[in-house]
Amino acid sequence: MPSKVEKMDLEIALTSDDNFIMQMGVCIISIMENNSNFFDKINIHILNNGISDENIEKLSLLENQYKKLSCIYYDVEFIKKIIPEFGKYNSAQHLGFSTYSRLFLSSLVRDIDKILYLDSDIVVNDSLFEFYNVDFDDNYMVGILDTLPYFIQKKIGMDSNSLFVNAGVLLIHLRRWRTENIEKKFIKILNEFSSQNAINDQNIINKALSGEMIILDRLKYNATPNIFFIGYDKFKKLEYLLDNSYVVGQENLKTLSDDEIKKEKKKLFKEARENPTIIHFLGGGFWTRPWEDNCNHPFSYKFIEYKNISPWKDVPLLKIGGFPGLSRNVIRYVVVKFPAYFVLLVYRIILILRY
Repeated sequence: MPSKVEKMDLEIALTSDDNFIMQMGVCIISIMENNSNFFDKINIHILNNGISDENIEKLSLLENQYKKLSCIYYDVEFIKKIIPEFGKYNSAQHLGFSTYSRLFLSSLVRDIDKILYLDSDIVVNDSLFEFYNVDFDDNYMVGILDTLPYFIQKKIGMDSNSLFVNAGVLLIHLRRWRTENIEKKFIKILNEFSSQNAINDQNIINKALSGEMIILDRLKYNATPNIFFIGYDKFKKLEYLLDNSYVVGQENLKTLSDDEIKKEKKKLFKEARENPTIIHFLGGGFWTRPWEDNCNHPFSYKFIEYKNISPWKDVPLLKIGGFPGLSRNVIRYVVVKFPAYFVLLVYRIILILRY
């Protein structure tokens, strides 16, 4: 943690349209409540994809509430001119244009060298100081380990042994992105694989920066729902945890014995499950989310706690019923109750149907 003498601004990028503004607002409040004591200023760079004047005004109320907070807005409409046929690239229909705007952060945010990108379906639960100060070691970014099935990697021209990060939490080396015009590489990949349904912004980032990013297995910095709903033994079968990844504040796992590695992985899993720094409320088609009625996520109360002190406190929770609600409940039951090999089979079928 920083001493009182140290001064540092926290630069965070968020993206939203008017449909997801409450979630982004709650995310901002969670950042401020847990980080105001650790940073001199907290600048939120908002990639604005049509946020209404009414909701802009509500965000300004947060600036009045938190004196260290500054919201800076960027119109992302110009990206549609760069990618005029955006619709055909949005193969996963649950993804909107907003999420693609992170590909252009180095053009949008010009005056800083690094930025922490967060998806808006996130609640920050602790200080970001340690993660924000991970050394890039001349890499393009720092991310948290994720998985991608081989058949999708193959579709987008990635080697089956390539490591993959979840793009919902990215510490980005903006200066290097600018210097090397990485956006041009993103657009080239987008055009090259436009006929592949598997292409999306997360896959583009991973393909473009493969081999030149620090990948952490410190799961507490991107605690997704499967960490909370399934046990460690099933989790390690479903999630490919590295044996030699760099761990913040730890020795490189290459220096440890096999038994020590197993103990370390269990420790990291337990840490993420009991005291996550960044809680990522992914839906994935079957996990309930805290802005939905009857959410059973163990940290949903955190979202509600911050929502209740937000300008969106009176917005009702969504009710998910009918066939979507039933199908999601069935899939979630399979994930939690059935053996890992069967879950992987179901997951593969879902991805094949989606992509």
